[in-house]
Amino acid sequence: METVEADAIFAEGALRDVLGAFRHIRLTVTGACMSPALRPGQVVHIASAAHHKPRFGDIVLARHGETLRLHRLVWPFGSWRTRADRSLIWDPRLGPRDILGTVVWVEPTGRPSRFLAGCKSLVTGIFSRIRQVLAADAGR
Repeated sequence: METVEADAIFAEGALRDVLGAFRHIRLTVTGACMSPALRPGQVVHIASAAHHKPRFGDIVLARHGETLRLHRLVWPFGSWRTRADRSLIWDPRLGPRDILGTVVWVEPTGRPSRFLAGCKSLVTGIFSRIRQVLAADAGR
């Protein structure tokens, strides 16, 4: 089987079309930034944002510039924010159009944890931001 390199815009358009046509799609996780919630090699089921509205704590497939990432939704008010579970900082602001879908099932474990994991991610991001501000103030 051949691998085909696709333009990021083409790939995003194809994913949106497939998500619109099917109840969910299956993708394989490739990075470790969401570990232990998602590990490399695990298969996730993603439903379109139109069929499964993203909520606080959900793991979403989001467009960040030219890349697509599976990160946790930690700030769904106004401008949406996501964060990798293993990261100390939040991703740049997103609009609702940047969210392609929501992880609704993880093979073989079942539904991903949502609320408590979202709270942990939110609090960790806030404390990280406070540390950055305090360090900047100390340097003045």
